[in-house]
Amino acid sequence: MIIFKFDIAKEKLRNRDFTDQKILPYFIIFFLLYSNIFFDNVGTTVNSWDYLSGILSSMVSVLGIVYAYKCNGGSDGYDFIQKFVIINLIVFIRCIFFILLFMFFAVIIGNKFGFINNKASTIYDVIILVIVEVFFFQRIGHHIRDTIKIVSSE
Repeated sequence: MIIFKFDIAKEKLRNRDFTDQKILPYFIIFFLLYSNIFFDNVGTTVNSWDYLSGILSSMVSVLGIVYAYKCNGGSDGYDFIQKFVIINLIVFIRCIFFILLFMFFAVIIGNKFGFINNKASTIYDVIILVIVEVFFFQRIGHHIRDTIKIVSSE
């Protein structure tokens, strides 16, 4: 990875020397840093469930990106980052209603059975978050797989 030699990175980008396989580590690190910037529970007490949630969310993100990369054909695939960004946004827009509906019912069920603590996170919060994230990455991978050209062997 080129981190400190910016001119070399710019030259490689200009010459299109980066393959999806070479860009993947940059993308994973960017995604992890970006997603964990918002790991702040305003108004609640941070506890061990929050740390577990952050760790699991990071793991799901890395595994989800790798899964989507493999759905794109792995090292034989093409335009992974472009596909991921575009499909990510489309999946988000298409699924946000269902995710919010799921979260709404999860809160109702959690409150009814005492799984939710309004002052601190619980294992229930962690499980719900992981379910949503796994579902989201599964949908992204599914749709990326649909972008692969099938070569006929006829």
